[in-house]
Amino acid sequence: MVKHVPTMFTIKLHHAGNFTKLPNTKYVKDIDEFSVHELDAMMLELGYFVPLIIYYHFRIPHENLVFGLRALGNDNHVLNLAQYIGDNKELYDGDLPKEVNVP
Repeated sequence: MVKHVPTMFTIKLHHAGNFTKLPNTKYVKDIDEFSVHELDAMMLELGYFVPLIIYYHFRIPHENLVFGLRALGNDNHVLNLAQYIGDNKELYDGDLPKEVNVP
């Protein structure tokens, strides 16, 4: 169980994409241009120190963190993410509870 810390928060990061025009404005980014190395570059741009290995994850839409969390660490993982492009996506970085089994 993760301890509740009132000062912790979540950020949704939108980077290097474009907004479509009104009336149905959306943020778009081509999955063909996406890579895990790009995530590392984003973290550096935000001022974070990126260690040799950093663990990224995404959540399958409509799933919780226990059953829906997937690793995002190589090109095969990016292809796995790509199948959910039509739905909302959330990416996670950092430490996860050790008891979570991420396929």
